[in-house]
Amino acid sequence: MSASSISANENPFAGYAQQPVRCRWLTPKNAEIAPSAGIIRLIVDKNRWSDSGWSNEVYNRAILREVSEFIGPTSAVIATPAGLFTTVLNQNLSTFEDMISPLQQCIDRLEIGSSSEEFLVGIDGGLLGSNCQMQTVVHFAQGVSFEPSNIAFKVYPQEKEKAFLAGWRICEELGVLPAEAMRGHLVQSRAGSILVLVCHEAILFSGRSQSNLRHELGVEIREFFRRTFLTDPQPRYILIASHCQDSRSGPFLNAIRQIRETTESTVLLTTHAPKELLAQVAGWFPPQGPHAGQIATLLVEDTLDG
Repeated sequence: MSASSISANENPFAGYAQQPVRCRWLTPKNAEIAPSAGIIRLIVDKNRWSDSGWSNEVYNRAILREVSEFIGPTSAVIATPAGLFTTVLNQNLSTFEDMISPLQQCIDRLEIGSSSEEFLVGIDGGLLGSNCQMQTVVHFAQGVSFEPSNIAFKVYPQEKEKAFLAGWRICEELGVLPAEAMRGHLVQSRAGSILVLVCHEAILFSGRSQSNLRHELGVEIREFFRRTFLTDPQPRYILIASHCQDSRSGPFLNAIRQIRETTESTVLLTTHAPKELLAQVAGWFPPQGPHAGQIATLLVEDTLDG
């Protein structure tokens, strides 16, 4: 029985041990450029993702090591989807500082592989079986210290997330957009500077959002990102680390188009997708911009179903 065949009200990873993955390049050209690529983006089987706060840490524990071993030596930054790992929180989150310890503990439990790799990894967290109130992308590598400045906290939610997304709630309660919430979104990496948008943060730039959004905090968050990707020099890349994409991806496609009309940065998207759609979703979201040729795409499949 596959993890995705279990009711969403049950833990889809209960009873499963660490599960290996099967990797393949989107095209032979992606394999050719991988050793010298700027970024290797992952499109990952949805079967390995938890959208209800259940922990997939054990199931996915070795995924970074397995991906690294498949890729081989590379100078690229390996960028994962949002929520590649979901960890269990033992308390509600009331400050950004509250997220540091569970993120560090999650990373400590993973099999990372070569110490020479550099990663941008999506890590979520929720109380057991609850919605993911912590959603982040963490930058780590040899010589990169684990601290708040290397964590992109998701601060702009989908409508249904407004009641529980910690990054949004904390900012609302403070009445301001604190520097600690935003500084981890701009990453200095060996591939150059990367602006990270965590999933729905990208939707702030869709045509509909730019026409209709009136919430002061939402507008302030969008303008922070806009100022960041219009700085001189502009970020080399804008990474949209999304949770899951399928045939209903119109708002993200529109947001990417709007961003590309504004900036010279190269825009790329990582995501989970149904196994049968991995290549199609990668094709729907090709890297766009002057450095698109320096991005390789790796498809990562679950192996539970053979």
